[in-house]
Amino acid sequence: MKKTVLILGIIFLLVGISVNSSNSISINNKSIKPLTEGNILYVGGSGPGNYSKIQDAIDDAVDGDTVFVYDDSSPYYEGIVIDKSINLIGENRDTTEIILNWGIFYVVEIYSDLVNINGFTIMSDYKVDNYYGGGLLIESNYSNVSDNIIKEFFHESLSGIKLSYYSNNNTITGNIIQDTMTGIDLSYSNNNLISSNNFNSNWNCICLDSSSGNTIINNTLTENAHGIILSSSYNNYILGNILYDDAMCTTLRLYLSNYNIIKNNTISLCASISISSSNHNTIEDNIVKQCKYGILLSNSSYNKIYSNNFINNFNYGIYTHSYYVQVHEINQKHSKRCNYYSDIIQNFNNSCLFISGNNKIYHNNFIKNTENAYDECNNFWDNGYPSGGNYWDDYNGTDDDGDGIGDTLYPISGGDNDDNYPLMEPWIIKFPVANFSIHNDSDIGIVTFDASSSFDADGEIISYEWDYGDGAVDEGIYGWHQYCEEGIYNVTLIVTDNDGFIDNLTKSIEVFIFNIPPPVTLIDGPKSGIPGCLYNYTFSISYVPEIAMVFLYVYWGDGDNSGWIGPYFSDDLIIIGHSWSEEGKYTIKAKARDYCREGSWTEFIVTMPRDKSLSISTLLKFLERFQLMNKILGL
Repeated sequence: MKKTVLILGIIFLLVGISVNSSNSISINNKSIKPLTEGNILYVGGSGPGNYSKIQDAIDDAVDGDTVFVYDDSSPYYEGIVIDKSINLIGENRDTTEIILNWGIFYVVEIYSDLVNINGFTIMSDYKVDNYYGGGLLIESNYSNVSDNIIKEFFHESLSGIKLSYYSNNNTITGNIIQDTMTGIDLSYSNNNLISSNNFNSNWNCICLDSSSGNTIINNTLTENAHGIILSSSYNNYILGNILYDDAMCTTLRLYLSNYNIIKNNTISLCASISISSSNHNTIEDNIVKQCKYGILLSNSSYNKIYSNNFINNFNYGIYTHSYYVQVHEINQKHSKRCNYYSDIIQNFNNSCLFISGNNKIYHNNFIKNTENAYDECNNFWDNGYPSGGNYWDDYNGTDDDGDGIGDTLYPISGGDNDDNYPLMEPWIIKFPVANFSIHNDSDIGIVTFDASSSFDADGEIISYEWDYGDGAVDEGIYGWHQYCEEGIYNVTLIVTDNDGFIDNLTKSIEVFIFNIPPPVTLIDGPKSGIPGCLYNYTFSISYVPEIAMVFLYVYWGDGDNSGWIGPYFSDDLIIIGHSWSEEGKYTIKAKARDYCREGSWTEFIVTMPRDKSLSISTLLKFLERFQLMNKILGL
């Protein structure tokens, strides 16, 4: 029985892993295919034939198998190599530990596609002093690492999770990563999804080197030295992350990285967004507050910075500067080198002058910063008229014509730049507001949700997405879900408006379940009939509460069945027709189920007697023998 429940749990676990980016950016990450068709091999525990080492079970597994690891034999001091498409599942991520041992570089190494790892604490022994290695090494595609704790890889250049050698289309979600030199490290790896992870007390959290098309979304980074760093990486998405209270080192940095999108992030008590030698990036709808700088911009061109809020930053909201590199001789070679790195270059006093130019900065709010902006280069600080420039809390101009734009320019310190069309009022990013109510008075785990109280002040909400906290997701203003296990669940609603802005709200619910499977309480219809004729039968499933959704299965007694049909509301009258081809006594059997439990059979007996009607040919033979009857009938 325990193994049956375990199998169902693994299936629900794997099917339930999904991430949906609720931003206006279209993210197309290929789904990870759950591997559930194979056998389950057990490690630890007391069952007959259980393995004592994880690697031994993996060696005996084949593609599609699941290796399930009990926590009662934890910790496991192993170095694990996975070279086949399997599921490696721990019983409990807090108590199922795999520890890096002497002579091993990575705790887990993945060299096969379509591997799922879930439910472990992966850590090092503090006595191990490797100069490289770490928790997980992924050199494969379409694998999934979720709901693990990865910690204590802080020595030298150890990584919590390392993706290298073109490891593409992998998903890393829902993990806790702490006390590492680098939490997640990508090299030459593309189109991976890093979502909903928590980073704490790491030197670096997420590093991308020469990697493109990756999505970093909805992660939380707190009390780290460095946050998210991109080097020579292109077309990546950094969306909806929270970066808080780092060591004032590097919070979010782009270096030699182009065409990336940084959007909807909240950064506070940190260093800054730093953009160096990087072009054509978009920095949009971010909040940067109580940091050293809002944005540091150097040697970078054609970036678009708009709709951000820079609030209470200690030095500047945006600081844009150039810098010099000394050269021994000014010649054609040096000029070419300078032009490669920057938009506007001057050779001056045997130096290469790197200048940030042609960046477009508008519709931002600069509020209560020590200094709002500094620009010694050549950039655009407005979007023209009537779109306007930025809001500056220290602007003293007037708006005599009432168009919302100041009548005099706002000078940017440091050079000859101006905001020609300063805004008189803050640029309002009118995000939608997510809200929902919960109706939870069912004793069979059914909960309904109502998001009709959500609103958007300047448009309309076009998308409602639900995460029910048990792996199930849904869409629509109204949610309906049946929980199969008691417990406390965090339910999240994500709304998106017609401008692409998002908001989310999470509420906790406690679910109590009385294990009452739904019965089929009525089968009604003819109790006898003629073979070959179609008869209708009515089925009723009386189940409390009436909002329950139920399914029906009918076996007709002659080898035919309806399969599971539905769902229906409780107390719906379900009418199904059937005919029997031969005479005899048949037992109709019906049972019902909801999304979690299956009821018992209800029976109804039908008799199909011998067909006593005479055929025309039989009647004619009878009349041939009785001629008088022919005459009477005129035949």
